[in-house]
Amino acid sequence: MAKTNHDIKTLSEAIHHLEKSGTHKAKDLHEAFGKEFSEIKEAFENLKPRLEEMKEAAEDEVSQVKKDVEKNVKEHPWMALGIAGLIGIFLGWLIGRGSK
Repeated sequence: MAKTNHDIKTLSEAIHHLEKSGTHKAKDLHEAFGKEFSEIKEAFENLKPRLEEMKEAAEDEVSQVKKDVEKNVKEHPWMALGIAGLIGIFLGWLIGRGSK
C-alpha cells in the first residue's frame, strides 16, 4: 500500500509539473506570437476598406460586361450561337482527347 501511495504522489507531482510546464509554454507562445498576431490583424483591418473597393469595382465591371454580352447576343443571335457551338466542339475535342 505504501508503494501505491508513493506512486500516486509521484504521478501527481508529474502531472503538476506537466501542467506548470504547459502553462509556461502557452505564456511563452503568447508573448512570442501575440505581437505578430496583432500586427497581422491590424494589417487585415487596414486592408478591409481597400478590398471592399476592389470588390465593388469588380462587381461593377462584371455587371457592365454582362450587359455588353447580352446586348451583343440580342443584336447578333446567330453569331452567338455559332460561337457557343465552336466552344462546345472544342471542349468536346479536349475532353475526348484526354480520355484516350
